[in-house]
Amino acid sequence: MPPAFALPESPLPLQLQHLDHDRLSRYRENLAFYEGRQWPGRARRGERRLTFNYAKAFVDKVTSYLLNGSSIQVEGGETPEGRALAASAERALREAAALNGLAQLDYETELDCAVLGDACYKVTWDPESGSVRVTAPDVQGIFAWREPDDPARLTAVTAQYRLGSPDSLVTEHWTAATFDLWRGDIAVEPGAVWEVPESARAYLLDLLQGGGVALHRDYIDLVYRAMHDLGESEDGLRPQPPGDSRVSRSIPNSTQSRGKFSASSASAPPSMSAAPP
Repeated sequence: MPPAFALPESPLPLQLQHLDHDRLSRYRENLAFYEGRQWPGRARRGERRLTFNYAKAFVDKVTSYLLNGSSIQVEGGETPEGRALAASAERALREAAALNGLAQLDYETELDCAVLGDACYKVTWDPESGSVRVTAPDVQGIFAWREPDDPARLTAVTAQYRLGSPDSLVTEHWTAATFDLWRGDIAVEPGAVWEVPESARAYLLDLLQGGGVALHRDYIDLVYRAMHDLGESEDGLRPQPPGDSRVSRSIPNSTQSRGKFSASSASAPPSMSAAPP
């Protein structure tokens, strides 16, 4: 469990890199064992290692038996009003289960819990669709803070995950009263203006000052012209058909210094045509 939470001066995503090393290491070891990487150390030269992964088969089978035949039932008591309220709640729960695919989600979450030892759900309200959304975040990116005298009471929860690419790290931090969001190690706030500190090194901003954009455009144009001229030069060095009186453009390089493929050479190759003097 992480220590009592207090927002430090450094961004929260950077702080998470130094938390819960033992827990995350245990997750990696358990997951490797479940996937069949059960031999310690590296194999010696010529050593043949066999793995009979009964652990994975056992965990998968037990998890499927555990959730087999599960159903949603709400007890409403003995009164007609209570039974009607229970039936309404049961319909709402069934709709939420169907909308979020809870049958498959329950299996995947229970499997994570059996392998890693921990699992979690994230339940939110979608105001646009007016429905409950249930997801199962990767527990390897979950960090929780609790009351020191009552571990059952959470004071803050952080969820960290990536959106597709490895460099798209997102960090959510939830408390009972606040919600904070980071992209990378930069906090995202509505209407926030990001200011670069005076001590920061903003090379891109420096390059754009003093006509930097025009300088970059001119440089690209110069590179384009150089490539164009080089292409024409290479075209001029190709063998010319008989009777063509074009003069090949000579390029001063080490190849032409030896008289090779040079129109000004005293002995031009038969496939080349040298211009008359």
